[in-house]
Formats: sequence, C-alpha cells, structure tokens
Amino acid sequence: MDRDLDYKKTVVLAVLWWLIMFGAVSLVLPWYSQFAWMKVSAAVFAGVLALVLSSYIPLYGYSNALLFGMIFVVVGIALDALVTYRFNSEIFTYWQMWLGYALVLVAPLLRIMKAYAR
Repeated sequence: MDRDLDYKKTVVLAVLWWLIMFGAVSLVLPWYSQFAWMKVSAAVFAGVLALVLSSYIPLYGYSNALLFGMIFVVVGIALDALVTYRFNSEIFTYWQMWLGYALVLVAPLLRIMKAYAR
C-alpha cells in the first residue's frame, strides 16, 4: 500500500537542507573555490545530509523516496537560482553541484533499500 508523502514537512526539510548546505559551503568558501575536492566533498555531504533528513519523515516505498528527493532538488535549484546565483553566477556550470543534486535525488532511495533488506 502506497501512502502519500507529507509535502509540507518535505518542503520544510528541503529548505533546512539548503540552508545547512549554503552555510557549510559559505564557511569553507576560501577553499571551496580553490580545490575541486572541496566541491566533491560538498556534493557527498549534500547527499548524506539528504539521507539523514529523510529519516525525519516516513517514506513508504520507492516512489515516495524518489518524490522526496525530487522535492529537495527542485527546492535546492530554486533557492540556488534566487540566492546563490547572485553571489556566484557560475554556480550552475559546476559539475560537482549537479553531482550533489544527483546524490540528493537518490539518497532517500538508500533508506528504502535498507528497510527492505531487514
């Protein structure tokens, strides 16, 4: 039985995720812009953070988990377009950023796979 996703809570968690990511990248900004490994680390952190935040909402099956990840990606891209782009007009040209969004999309699926493995 597939249950509906709590959209309001998911959007709130997505905004929280984006704020944490924005703050974390801002803290390491001098190194972030100089070293590609910092951008890759931020992408991995984004995925791990999305996985952690996905534990705060019940996800029932793969479709819920994928929808959860998609909402995070849409909210993140919208906020990056509205806020981050003003500080860095090249933000959408970084492949590491898109890697981060891909990891955020699939991270909640890992939680479902782990639940089914039990």
